[in-house]
Amino acid sequence: MTLFLTGPGALRFLLAFVVVIHHSFPLRMGAWAVYAFFILSGYWIARMWDEKYSKARQAPLTFLCSRWCRLAPVFFVSLALALISSSFIAGAPPVPQQFAEWMMRQLPIIGSKSAGSVLPPTWSLDVEMQFYVAFTLLMLVRGTALRGIVNWLVAALAVVSVVLVVQELQQGLAGSDRSSLTIYFWLFAIGMWMHQLRYSPSGRVAAVSASAFGIITLAFLSWPSTRAAICASGGAKAAPLLPGSMDPRTIIHAWWAIGAVVFAPFIAWNVRQKSGSFDRMLGNWAYPLYLFHWVPRDWYYSQVNWSSPAWQNGLLLLANFAAALLGSWLILKLIDQNADRWRAHWVRTRFATS
Repeated sequence: MTLFLTGPGALRFLLAFVVVIHHSFPLRMGAWAVYAFFILSGYWIARMWDEKYSKARQAPLTFLCSRWCRLAPVFFVSLALALISSSFIAGAPPVPQQFAEWMMRQLPIIGSKSAGSVLPPTWSLDVEMQFYVAFTLLMLVRGTALRGIVNWLVAALAVVSVVLVVQELQQGLAGSDRSSLTIYFWLFAIGMWMHQLRYSPSGRVAAVSASAFGIITLAFLSWPSTRAAICASGGAKAAPLLPGSMDPRTIIHAWWAIGAVVFAPFIAWNVRQKSGSFDRMLGNWAYPLYLFHWVPRDWYYSQVNWSSPAWQNGLLLLANFAAALLGSWLILKLIDQNADRWRAHWVRTRFATS
């Protein structure tokens, strides 16, 4: 793992593909991948603010507009494609009844999930945008006489976030798609602390981190009761969790959160590695792949028959993966790269010139 994932872009692409596999194949590791994404986001946002956005004119406004523009084009294109597929594919999320109101609530991205979603992966974008706003508020405080309390605020919010996660697990709510920053802030905080503390582990520590995560995950896969919580057929109807029970799914969901922390030293090492043009392309490809893959995934589940021969369903699965890769590649080339060039140009105009 450590040999292949030396580039930050390759790691992001792998995490996105883990989510693709999670939604189409009996290997349920998507929660861990999203948690790792949140740690990465906390790191890069804190670093970009210190190195770039803090020097811009009207820095908070520039930062928020830039981050919204980074998310919005791929978000809206993927949303439009999901709406089209929902009209034709049986079993896809239905088109919202109050369509005009629903569309208006998608525009700010914040609150988009609570309005109803035809593209379930967008819940994490809702959380991401919430984090951008919370981060901006923290930076505003840091620019005042109260700047000394910012670290304490981050620590307090992280503690509250962990407490809420524990309560969720105790109540048997093991879903990973609840779109509230309060549950996930501690993950962003880990990334922010990585940057602030200039945490730079050695390659050996990174290898131990990745290996520990892999070994413990394999141990859970080898244990029959927890194996069923990681490998679950997409057509299986899971029984609801019982509050307070030690359901294996609760154990595994807790492990995905703990495992993200175990994997964090590898992330801290990875973000400091050199990234060439191909690696940067993989990193940029990860975002449209993460969002768009749900559209061919809906097609796949509308066609698959669990009683059919394994080779037939295997071919459908490969077609699903190929469609996700091709469709997201086209979105990257036709939409994302052009929109991001415009965004980058606009951000450059926000810096004072002599």
